[in-house]
Amino acid sequence: MTMPRSPLFCAALVALGLGAVPEARADLQQVGSWFVVDERQPDGSFSHCLLLNVYYRDTERVLLGLSLDPSRHALLSLSDPALTRARPKGERGSVAFNEGSPLTLRATGSGSLLRLDLPPWPDIGPRLRQAQTLRITARGSSAFFRLHDMPQALAALESCAATGKPPLSSQTPLGPR
Repeated sequence: MTMPRSPLFCAALVALGLGAVPEARADLQQVGSWFVVDERQPDGSFSHCLLLNVYYRDTERVLLGLSLDPSRHALLSLSDPALTRARPKGERGSVAFNEGSPLTLRATGSGSLLRLDLPPWPDIGPRLRQAQTLRITARGSSAFFRLHDMPQALAALESCAATGKPPLSSQTPLGPR
């Protein structure tokens, strides 16, 4: 469905550094516990698709995002208040799926924002699809996530990256709140 972005959703995109045009209209679909949205350049051309989920740690909101562009470059983003309390430990971070061995990745960001460049999609896509948990470690801080609905959410993200539009969902479309 096409709808104006809510202020909270715009803030989430900006916090993740993935909101290309906050005033633009976007196609937004819910897939399980995830939201899939297409992102546009200022001229309206397609940029990438974003998979977004909101988690909570006590009263703090933690946003986890995964973007995928048409060339299959993937970026993992995290907006976590705990990162502002952590001391920077360089330009590296790591991810571990299902409590397995961590992958060391290039990390960028400041304040509560962290972005991790993922390995090529043919390598990381299958690992994400099978993942039930994810641990992100950076700046001396660690965040743990249960990844519900990942196979369906990743299929929607891949479709969106290929077509420039989120696939239609069988769930009730998200409407204004």
